[in-house]
Amino acid sequence: MNKIYLIVLSTDYDRDNVVKFLDEHSDKVSFWFISLPYSIFAKSTLSAEELYTLITAKFGENLIFITELKGNFKGRLPKDNWPHIKTPNAE
Repeated sequence: MNKIYLIVLSTDYDRDNVVKFLDEHSDKVSFWFISLPYSIFAKSTLSAEELYTLITAKFGENLIFITELKGNFKGRLPKDNWPHIKTPNAE
């Protein structure tokens, strides 16, 4: 089952390189988008721990925070981002 994660990266990470890496692992991260600085929203069947391991194995253990977004959230993002957050299993 797909889950949507918010990945927050420290400035030690090059976000563009991380998203290129996620593109290379589309079997594990099927979709991602960017709306906030130093952050990536990612759709994946992996657990947060598995996603953490995938990213840190490539880029090292810099400051990083990964959390699954489940139902209790509020914010201001571009309108087209919300369907991905609210219904991660939709295509």
